[in-house]
Amino acid sequence: MADVVRAETDVAASADTTFKWFTDFSHYPRFMRSVEQVFPVDGHPDRFQFVYTLAGIPRRYSIDVTTDPQRRTLDWVSANGPRHRGHAVVNTDGPDSATLTLELELELEELTERIAQALGLITTRARADLRRFAKFVEDVHHAADPAEAKEIADGETSHRTPLQWLFDTVFPTDESSH
Repeated sequence: MADVVRAETDVAASADTTFKWFTDFSHYPRFMRSVEQVFPVDGHPDRFQFVYTLAGIPRRYSIDVTTDPQRRTLDWVSANGPRHRGHAVVNTDGPDSATLTLELELELEELTERIAQALGLITTRARADLRRFAKFVEDVHHAADPAEAKEIADGETSHRTPLQWLFDTVFPTDESSH
């Protein structure tokens, strides 16, 4: 039986801008805590491989993605690695305001994953990742000029403090929260 995690965040940018950035997986390492790299899988135009760190050990998983730009929805299912599926939708709240809603179905297999879910850590991680995503989009969207926006989007940001890294190592939840 799958566990369901729901998270939502408001974004001070248009729904189209928010959707554009959420479907650009190359920027996920900027706001998803343990994701190191995301890249398309050769020969599979709708498959992406995520490289992440769990307890200091690099790991990989792939997802198959379906997007609907008109409805501003993104759906995915794991192709390998931790079994999960997800659905995200971006709704318009106003001309420069959107809400991103995320729903994850996770098949938790490891004891640490089940403990993290029972303690609410996976939901907390998903919410924090979405807040970092909203800040990232807002920073890029409200940049003074295109060069500044590019610098923000392409820059490197470490969002983990040493204490967060230690917590991630002891209570690894990122594998489940994607």
